[in-house]
Amino acid sequence: PPFLDPGALPPAEPIEPDAPKAWKVLRSRNGNLPVYTRYRYGGTEVTTLVTHFYGDIDSMRKDLMMVCEAPCRIRPGKLEVRGLHKWKIKEWLLSL
Repeated sequence: PPFLDPGALPPAEPIEPDAPKAWKVLRSRNGNLPVYTRYRYGGTEVTTLVTHFYGDIDSMRKDLMMVCEAPCRIRPGKLEVRGLHKWKIKEWLLSL
């Protein structure tokens, strides 16, 4: 197109490169990601738990809420997401 700036980035390129996250999730002793599912009240309430993380917890909580599109609570030593999101969270953590 005739109106493109020659010094501009291509349309599909992000303006800012991905900055490193302010938090990190460690793997368990077996090498697996620490994402667990908890069923309560006879299976009527399902929550997904993420453990073994450090860094900026509030930033990680906001990122989890964006990925899962569900409320996320900070608990001592873990983050608790309402609903069954184990597969979604594991795929997201592997993509980072």
